[in-house]
Amino acid sequence: MSVRICEAAGAKFVSRERSASTMDHKEALKHTLPLCGISQLKDKQEEAILAFLGGKDTFVSLPVGYGKSVIFGILPLLFDRILGEHISH
Repeated sequence: MSVRICEAAGAKFVSRERSASTMDHKEALKHTLPLCGISQLKDKQEEAILAFLGGKDTFVSLPVGYGKSVIFGILPLLFDRILGEHISH
């Protein structure tokens, strides 16, 4: 099990790898963002989402106003897409 800690500009990202996934999570994320009215994620948001979807234990500490709620808010829609239950707007 590997542990990764990354700090930059007041942001802290810790992830502990559990297992890898074969699903193309970036592709699912690309198609899910418009459902939330989002055109692009910030780097740390995308990193946290992809780490979680990749089966890693993920802890995210980011500054106020960075958009942490987007990270956990988009996950249910991503799971629907990944599991084949595509949602359209």
